[in-house]
Amino acid sequence: MSQIQNPALRGVIFVVDASVLDSSDSSTSRDTAVYLHDTLLALQRRNTGKAASRTRTEIPVLVAANKQDLFTALPTGAVKERLQSEIERVRISRSKGLTTVGQEPDADLEEEVLGGGGEEKFSFKLMEEEYNIHVEVLGGAVKGEEAGKGVQRWEEWIGGCL
Repeated sequence: MSQIQNPALRGVIFVVDASVLDSSDSSTSRDTAVYLHDTLLALQRRNTGKAASRTRTEIPVLVAANKQDLFTALPTGAVKERLQSEIERVRISRSKGLTTVGQEPDADLEEEVLGGGGEEKFSFKLMEEEYNIHVEVLGGAVKGEEAGKGVQRWEEWIGGCL
Protein backbone atom coordinates (compact mmCIF):
# COMPACT_ATOMS: atom_id res chain seq x y z
CA MET A 1 0.00 0.00 0.00
CA SER A 2 2.95 2.34 0.39
CA GLN A 3 3.11 2.76 -3.40
CA ILE A 4 -0.27 4.51 -3.28
CA GLN A 5 1.46 7.62 -1.91
CA ASN A 6 3.76 7.75 -4.95
CA PRO A 7 2.98 10.98 -6.86
CA ALA A 8 3.61 9.15 -10.14
CA LEU A 9 0.67 6.77 -9.51
CA ARG A 10 -1.46 6.61 -12.69
CA GLY A 11 -4.06 4.06 -11.63
CA VAL A 12 -4.81 0.89 -9.71
CA ILE A 13 -5.83 -2.50 -11.10
CA PHE A 14 -7.73 -4.71 -8.68
CA VAL A 15 -8.40 -8.21 -10.03
CA VAL A 16 -11.31 -10.21 -8.63
CA ASP A 17 -12.45 -13.74 -9.38
CA ALA A 18 -16.01 -13.17 -10.58
CA SER A 19 -16.74 -16.90 -10.42
CA VAL A 20 -16.55 -17.10 -6.62
CA LEU A 21 -18.05 -13.77 -5.50
CA ASP A 22 -21.57 -15.19 -5.41
CA SER A 23 -20.74 -18.54 -3.87
CA SER A 24 -22.32 -19.81 -0.68
CA ASP A 25 -19.05 -19.00 1.09
CA SER A 26 -19.45 -15.29 1.78
CA SER A 27 -15.98 -15.09 3.35
CA THR A 28 -14.47 -14.80 -0.16
CA SER A 29 -16.69 -11.80 -0.96
CA ARG A 30 -15.95 -10.26 2.43
CA ASP A 31 -12.18 -10.77 2.13
CA THR A 32 -12.21 -9.26 -1.36
CA ALA A 33 -14.27 -6.30 -0.15
CA VAL A 34 -11.99 -5.72 2.86
CA TYR A 35 -8.92 -5.53 0.65
CA LEU A 36 -10.64 -3.25 -1.89
CA HIS A 37 -11.94 -1.11 0.99
CA ASP A 38 -8.42 -0.69 2.35
CA THR A 39 -7.07 0.15 -1.11
CA LEU A 40 -9.75 2.79 -1.71
CA LEU A 41 -9.25 4.21 1.79
CA ALA A 42 -5.53 4.61 1.10
CA LEU A 43 -6.38 6.45 -2.13
CA GLN A 44 -8.90 8.63 -0.28
CA ARG A 45 -6.28 9.53 2.34
CA ARG A 46 -3.88 10.38 -0.48
CA ASN A 47 -6.38 12.92 -1.80
CA THR A 48 -7.32 14.38 1.60
CA GLY A 49 -3.98 14.34 3.42
CA LYS A 50 -1.47 17.12 3.90
CA ALA A 51 0.06 16.59 0.47
CA ALA A 52 -3.36 16.52 -1.22
CA SER A 53 -2.93 19.88 -2.92
CA ARG A 54 0.05 18.47 -4.84
CA THR A 55 -1.38 15.00 -5.56
CA ARG A 56 -5.12 15.53 -5.96
CA THR A 57 -5.43 14.16 -9.44
CA GLU A 58 -7.98 11.75 -10.78
CA ILE A 59 -7.08 8.25 -9.71
CA PRO A 60 -8.68 5.62 -11.90
CA VAL A 61 -9.27 2.19 -10.39
CA LEU A 62 -10.00 -0.82 -12.58
CA VAL A 63 -11.81 -3.69 -10.94
CA ALA A 64 -10.98 -6.45 -13.41
CA ALA A 65 -13.73 -9.04 -13.00
CA ASN A 66 -11.85 -12.10 -14.23
CA LYS A 67 -13.17 -15.53 -15.32
CA GLN A 68 -16.18 -14.16 -17.17
CA ASP A 69 -15.98 -17.25 -19.40
CA LEU A 70 -17.17 -19.48 -16.56
CA PHE A 71 -20.83 -20.29 -16.01
CA THR A 72 -20.61 -19.41 -12.31
CA ALA A 73 -19.17 -15.94 -12.90
CA LEU A 74 -21.25 -12.94 -11.89
CA PRO A 75 -21.84 -10.39 -14.66
CA THR A 76 -19.93 -7.13 -14.22
CA GLY A 77 -22.98 -5.22 -12.98
CA ALA A 78 -23.56 -7.82 -10.28
CA VAL A 79 -19.85 -7.78 -9.36
CA LYS A 80 -20.09 -4.02 -8.89
CA GLU A 81 -23.24 -4.26 -6.76
CA ARG A 82 -21.83 -7.10 -4.66
CA LEU A 83 -18.58 -5.26 -3.95
CA GLN A 84 -20.38 -2.01 -3.09
CA SER A 85 -22.71 -3.75 -0.64
CA GLU A 86 -19.86 -5.73 0.97
CA ILE A 87 -17.73 -2.57 1.26
CA GLU A 88 -20.68 -0.82 2.92
CA ARG A 89 -20.76 -3.60 5.54
CA VAL A 90 -17.02 -3.25 6.14
CA ARG A 91 -17.36 0.52 6.36
CA ILE A 92 -20.17 0.33 8.93
CA SER A 93 -18.28 -2.22 11.00
CA ARG A 94 -15.08 -0.19 11.01
CA SER A 95 -16.74 3.16 11.66
CA LYS A 96 -18.45 1.72 14.75
CA GLY A 97 -15.09 0.51 15.98
CA LEU A 98 -13.46 3.88 15.32
CA THR A 99 -16.01 5.82 17.31
CA THR A 100 -15.78 3.53 20.31
CA VAL A 101 -12.08 2.71 20.58
CA GLY A 102 -9.69 5.43 21.67
CA GLN A 103 -11.09 8.37 19.72
CA GLU A 104 -12.49 11.58 21.02
CA PRO A 105 -16.18 11.95 20.14
CA ASP A 106 -15.61 15.16 18.17
CA ALA A 107 -12.62 13.83 16.19
CA ASP A 108 -12.89 14.21 12.41
CA LEU A 109 -13.50 10.72 11.10
CA GLU A 110 -13.69 11.72 7.43
CA GLU A 111 -10.13 10.56 6.71
CA GLU A 112 -10.66 7.29 8.58
CA VAL A 113 -14.04 6.29 7.09
CA LEU A 114 -14.21 5.33 3.44
CA GLY A 115 -16.44 7.79 1.63
CA GLY A 116 -16.28 10.39 4.41
CA GLY A 117 -18.43 10.61 7.49
CA GLY A 118 -20.64 7.73 6.45
CA GLU A 119 -23.87 9.69 6.01
CA GLU A 120 -24.44 8.26 2.52
CA LYS A 121 -24.47 4.61 1.57
CA PHE A 122 -21.17 3.64 -0.05
CA SER A 123 -20.93 3.60 -3.83
CA PHE A 124 -18.16 3.89 -6.37
CA LYS A 125 -19.95 7.00 -7.66
CA LEU A 126 -19.54 8.60 -4.21
CA MET A 127 -15.79 7.99 -4.40
CA GLU A 128 -15.64 9.75 -7.75
CA GLU A 129 -17.78 12.73 -6.67
CA GLU A 130 -16.12 13.28 -3.30
CA TYR A 131 -12.51 12.19 -3.83
CA ASN A 132 -11.91 12.13 -7.61
CA ILE A 133 -11.37 8.34 -7.50
CA HIS A 134 -13.03 6.80 -10.56
CA VAL A 135 -13.79 3.07 -10.15
CA GLU A 136 -14.68 1.08 -13.25
CA VAL A 137 -15.63 -2.60 -13.33
CA LEU A 138 -14.72 -4.42 -16.54
CA GLY A 139 -15.27 -8.10 -17.16
CA GLY A 140 -13.00 -10.41 -19.03
CA ALA A 141 -10.95 -13.55 -18.82
CA VAL A 142 -7.27 -14.28 -18.87
CA LYS A 143 -7.92 -17.81 -20.21
CA GLY A 144 -10.73 -19.41 -22.20
CA GLU A 145 -12.98 -18.12 -24.98
CA GLU A 146 -13.22 -14.60 -23.56
CA ALA A 147 -9.46 -14.27 -23.10
CA GLY A 148 -8.70 -11.97 -26.05
CA LYS A 149 -11.65 -9.68 -25.45
CA GLY A 150 -11.17 -9.39 -21.69
CA VAL A 151 -7.50 -8.70 -21.81
CA GLN A 152 -8.06 -6.25 -24.66
CA ARG A 153 -10.51 -4.17 -22.58
CA TRP A 154 -8.11 -4.13 -19.66
CA GLU A 155 -5.24 -3.16 -21.95
CA GLU A 156 -7.32 -0.29 -23.37
CA TRP A 157 -8.05 0.89 -19.82
CA ILE A 158 -4.32 0.79 -19.01
CA GLY A 159 -3.56 2.68 -22.22
CA GLY A 160 -6.01 5.40 -21.17
CA CYS A 161 -4.09 5.88 -17.92
CA LEU A 162 -0.74 6.41 -19.60
